[in-house]
Amino acid sequence: MHIINNFLSHNQIKKYHDKCGIGLFPTRQDTQGVSALEAASSGLAVVTSDLDVIHEYFDETLNTICPIEDFKAYADVIEKLYNSPSQFEKISENMSRYTRAKCGIESTINKEIEYIKENILKVQNIIIPISKIAEKPIVTITIPSYNAEKFLDKCLLSLLKSEYAYLTEILIINDGSKDATATIGKMYEKITTVDGKSIVKLIDKENGGHGSGINKGIELARGKYFKVIDADDWVDEEQYNELLKRLINEDADLILTDYCEARSFEDKLHKVEYYKNLTPGTVYHLDDICTGSYGFPQWGPTLPTSTYKTECLRKANFKLLEKTFYVDMTYNAYSIIYIDTVKRYDLNVYRYYIGNAGQSVSEEGMKKNYKHHENVIIELMKIVTNDDRFSIPKREYVLRKLLLPMVYVQYYINLDLFHSRSKFMVFEKRIKDFPQLLEHHEFNIRNTKFHRYTRGIFVGINPLIRRGANRVRWGIFKIKRLIGSIIRIVLRRAK
Repeated sequence: MHIINNFLSHNQIKKYHDKCGIGLFPTRQDTQGVSALEAASSGLAVVTSDLDVIHEYFDETLNTICPIEDFKAYADVIEKLYNSPSQFEKISENMSRYTRAKCGIESTINKEIEYIKENILKVQNIIIPISKIAEKPIVTITIPSYNAEKFLDKCLLSLLKSEYAYLTEILIINDGSKDATATIGKMYEKITTVDGKSIVKLIDKENGGHGSGINKGIELARGKYFKVIDADDWVDEEQYNELLKRLINEDADLILTDYCEARSFEDKLHKVEYYKNLTPGTVYHLDDICTGSYGFPQWGPTLPTSTYKTECLRKANFKLLEKTFYVDMTYNAYSIIYIDTVKRYDLNVYRYYIGNAGQSVSEEGMKKNYKHHENVIIELMKIVTNDDRFSIPKREYVLRKLLLPMVYVQYYINLDLFHSRSKFMVFEKRIKDFPQLLEHHEFNIRNTKFHRYTRGIFVGINPLIRRGANRVRWGIFKIKRLIGSIIRIVLRRAK
């Protein structure tokens, strides 16, 4: 028996299916249901437990369903399958055919799509009936969407339940999705159409990544204000309704609101407040608050917290990198170039969904997308060094709040996650083009300086060096403490 103490990827699961003939899934709950069905559809003869849910998906006449606690029954079925190849082949073929008929695309996804098409009017009754659409939207909501069928419905409904939805424009930027994203978008486009005009608009484009979706949104936006909402996020309906109500008579260049993290592994929201130092309703000038600890002690404007005047974004005339992760950092930078007036609303609007390990901010994601992270750093270094459209306070903000924290993370990726000399030296070579920035502490942490001076020769054993350095520092600390104790004893005796 081999025990595998980790999750298997789809490719690894396939290899086990190819290698094995029998799948044993004993359980007192339905926790292994999906895995059992995957195995059955692959042609394995699945031996499993006598649960109500099992009978919904497995053919009882094949006699591979056993009493829950009867381990001898499991063993007997496996033994019969092993000793009778012809019976095994028959069960394998019939089980695969039966499972595919129950769980195949025709019985699942295609049925769901038909259900969506047939129930457009039911969905329309969920949102506030729309009888008019504003000639000039007060705000454009851009939703970059790639394979977002699981989330898009929730996102859109949260936006359309507002009594002020008729004042909005919602652009679904379908970034070359291969699932039902476009179908869902067209459905909402249809049910929000009045007199040939629609609130929701589906924009199809070739895949270009999150940044290209924001680029397209800014290009097409008709609203006075502009806000990005990721397809797997949503808004609090009451708080969003109040936001729209206030925007009707607003003229500040940037509106800041709070948000909550919605973590997939917890059944509660975590409130995030970056702007406690700003008095709600007071008009500030961005140059006055973007440096130091007064206005933005932690973060300044971010994607979940910011609603910008569209004309300020257009005037900045920027294009975010395509097919690149972490471009929200450059969006946070470029978007403030022509922002002057800022106002905070005491609202908590955005719900930011944090998923599991595959996200770009996880260790796995950082390793996979390290080059994207590096490219965004270089983009920010160019901004800080060469873009004279930034005022001195705004340039300092981009440096302190956006660039330098990313530099610290990049060294962590290269040295602590990869232990890679080549990656370390490539990054070192690229940053040499910006000598005026290299004096900052984040470029000169002790461990980084050591590898820089030794040309990265010892990067491969960086963990050992760190542990050794920590032990040396701890040893020095203990020696100093011992010497201090001896000095104190000598002084007391001298008295």
